[in-house]
Amino acid sequence: RGLTHAAMHRSAIRAALAAAETGEGTVWFPTGTYLTHPLRLPSHVTLIGHSAWAYSDRNDADPDFAGRTTLAALSGDAPAFLDLDARRGTRLLGLTLDGRDQGERMHGVYTRNRGNELHNMIEDCRIEHFTGSGIRFEKAWVLGVRRSLIMFNREHGIDLTSGYDGWIIDCQVTANGGFGLYARGHAPEEMSAEEKEKLAFFGSASIKITANRIEWNKQGGIYFNGSN
Repeated sequence: RGLTHAAMHRSAIRAALAAAETGEGTVWFPTGTYLTHPLRLPSHVTLIGHSAWAYSDRNDADPDFAGRTTLAALSGDAPAFLDLDARRGTRLLGLTLDGRDQGERMHGVYTRNRGNELHNMIEDCRIEHFTGSGIRFEKAWVLGVRRSLIMFNREHGIDLTSGYDGWIIDCQVTANGGFGLYARGHAPEEMSAEEKEKLAFFGSASIKITANRIEWNKQGGIYFNGSN
């Protein structure tokens, strides 16, 4: 284990992603923990594992409670652990993403459109211990999160600032440092005028929220400011 294995993991993952990209294929992660630095994912690729996570480990009775297929962050020197900026049709299925509290503000998953609908989907994933938000949809057109557990992230569970047209279904969003579901509603003061113009809208719109458990988030459950 350690740095040598982590370098091997990252190299192998990158090679697998490159191979999958050429055929719009699937990268399968067998049971195990994969230490890696942040990754830039391609479009039209599926990352799939068999996480089979439970909620918690009381009385040390369940050593596999966090899941059996984990991608764990080795560093936090990036906006997100899995970066889907301008990526389309990417699927994350059955993975535990563990940020290991790396970096100052690294999100678990980040996606943003650059002129077209995305339709990136996150299903059956456990996303935890990121110094940013578990998931950040920034100006994301068409998005989905289903049957996922998003917890113990320093900022929000799901940050939907500028994100719209999506579904959040059958998830548990709990014990995050900010809100469970969040949309800022206005630009931060430090944002450049150029970036403000690109994003244009800082609320959220047309999000279907069904049968979720949103609890114990430190700032509140749902906060949608300046949203439709």
